[in-house]
Amino acid sequence: MGGAPRQVHLTWLDGAVGTAVRAAANLCPPSDNSQTTDGVQGPKAPPLDQPHRQHELRAERYDEFNCVEALCLTRPLVVTQVHRAYIDAGARVVKTNTFCANRLQLAKFGLAHLVPDINRTAVTLVREAAASAQQHECWIAGSVGPTEILLSTIPADDNATRDAVRLAYEEQITALVDAGIDILLVETVCDLSTCLAALDAAEKVVRTHEAVDRRAAPTTNRLPASPPLVWAPSTGGSIRQLAVVVSFTPVAGGRSLVSGEPLAAAVAAVYDHPLARRKDHAVHDGGESGSPSTFYVIVGVGVNCGSGLRASALALSKADPAFAAASDGTFGLGAAFGTIRQSAENAVSRSGKRTLPLLLSCCPSAGLPTTFGGEGYVPPEIFAEAATLWLRSEGWLPAEATSAVAQRRQDCVDASDESASSVHILVGGCCGTAPNHIGAAVAAAAVAAAAAAVAGDAQ
Repeated sequence: MGGAPRQVHLTWLDGAVGTAVRAAANLCPPSDNSQTTDGVQGPKAPPLDQPHRQHELRAERYDEFNCVEALCLTRPLVVTQVHRAYIDAGARVVKTNTFCANRLQLAKFGLAHLVPDINRTAVTLVREAAASAQQHECWIAGSVGPTEILLSTIPADDNATRDAVRLAYEEQITALVDAGIDILLVETVCDLSTCLAALDAAEKVVRTHEAVDRRAAPTTNRLPASPPLVWAPSTGGSIRQLAVVVSFTPVAGGRSLVSGEPLAAAVAAVYDHPLARRKDHAVHDGGESGSPSTFYVIVGVGVNCGSGLRASALALSKADPAFAAASDGTFGLGAAFGTIRQSAENAVSRSGKRTLPLLLSCCPSAGLPTTFGGEGYVPPEIFAEAATLWLRSEGWLPAEATSAVAQRRQDCVDASDESASSVHILVGGCCGTAPNHIGAAVAAAAVAAAAAAVAGDAQ
């Protein structure tokens, strides 16, 4: 792509929120931690970074429904403390504990009727954790995971199933948007048809809310709204900013989805969706007040999960563990992220929307989905080394040296100028990534970035 080199901004995501919540709840029985979110100080939860074997996570110890999303209602203090641990570690984008909080998933536990309550409460818990860390500004990512139905396997004339999936996404996304998320993170996407159903639902939710100014979230939530998104232009308080990030989990060495589409084609399909092709985010009449009120929507893509880091750790654990996961410089993602990045660049170039920044995410796994520890577990120091080597190989380490929120916000004031040449990369973790993984990666990248800056000044 021609033009000036893109300016890079790095923001750290959190890790495996659901796994961390499950582990923390397992260590802190309900009888010792039954507080609600009314501000009453409860007992401190045990450390969240201890390795736990899968067989130690007994369902009766952490939730009677064996449903981690329900802990937003039954164990809110534990969930809030997990979010705060990731924030303290350096995460500035924090995911809600809602990965499987859709109707089709919750129905397995008889909890389908709680979809709105769980999702809205989950957003409130992240906002409370961020408010308690007053020295940091954070953004809330509403996590939307699979429904366990792959629409690519459903007959074309089975409209009932397709409608059920779309409506399940619409219900969950409505609750998250109503509660005031900054980012809609559709993650662990392995089926393109299902992904497009989620985007259809998101577009309908945006259109439904477009003429309503909900920037301050529901009136029942008295905590302050999130700060403006660093990758969006200065829009004023009348416009709601929302990023929609589709995070793929490819197979075949990162080349394709389970549904068979090449990863590059899947990325192109996301950017061809009407949600990504909104006409320059036009402002509409806000209603009775007469003030403009709409959504400024930006669509991004990324990759999450995968077994690359775990495979490296297993294969080389008896040799040089400090080098194991970092050996190929891909952060355990193989060719996946390179394909994501190039495909997104191509899509933005084809669309002619050079006035929009390029938004990417990268969240590899550090362990099995159900455990911190055990076979294939990647220690924080290896995760940090892999992250640093990957950032260096991408040429992105200097971004960390200038990633202060104030600086990034100033950079983005003139969207028609700066954002035309900017990349905003969200880096975090997926399965098995505890707060100390994020903390180690943030610290290691900062040290490496400072060294790179010094070396650059010396030249």
